Amino acid sequence: MNYKILLFFISFLFFLSCNKDETTNHYYQYINIDSALYPLLFDTGSYWVYENEINKIIDSISLININKYYLPPVKIGQESSLYFEEYNLKYSSSISGIYDEQLVGYIISKGSTNGGYIYLGSHQVGDSSQNANIDTIYDTLIIAGNTYFNVVKMQCRKDQYLSDDLNLYYADSIGLIKKVIIEGEMITDNWNLLRYKTNLLKVE
Repeated sequence: MNYKILLFFISFLFFLSCNKDETTNHYYQYINIDSALYPLLFDTGSYWVYENEINKIIDSISLININKYYLPPVKIGQESSLYFEEYNLKYSSSISGIYDEQLVGYIISKGSTNGGYIYLGSHQVGDSSQNANIDTIYDTLIIAGNTYFNVVKMQCRKDQYLSDDLNLYYADSIGLIKKVIIEGEMITDNWNLLRYKTNLLKVE
């Protein structure tokens, strides 16, 4: 789905939340992230430890910073402007170094609101946007001996922000529990969550 079209449809869902400037007769709408992303909106102090199933390398990831701001306004006609809330989460990986992820609308991206999508909060199998597609939703899934519930499997194709094709598995309040990296038809890396500690950010 084109991102501009997505913004347009979201605007109508939140039309009643707009503010009106009485002097200019202009409406300003402040649109928060979808509540479907709240279970993946983590706070600092959260960490995850993964093991590569192929070579047994360990990767430790921690959330080191989080910022909230509003994107530059999107104008809808002459009388309305949309301000979309975005959370930028900064992570530190023992292997990959520092990287950011963005939460906006119902999407989590790694690189931009226009691509690099790694999660869609719609929870509808077959839903797709840009490079990402919801492939499967598992009632339960066992990974590295641990059982997870209501797991969403994302298929994410490489683009200018993602360097590889990925299969990503998410569980609410935990986050990414499995990452499979694919080149062509071959799995090159398979990361499984071993342990974690997560704190969810309180949304006011």
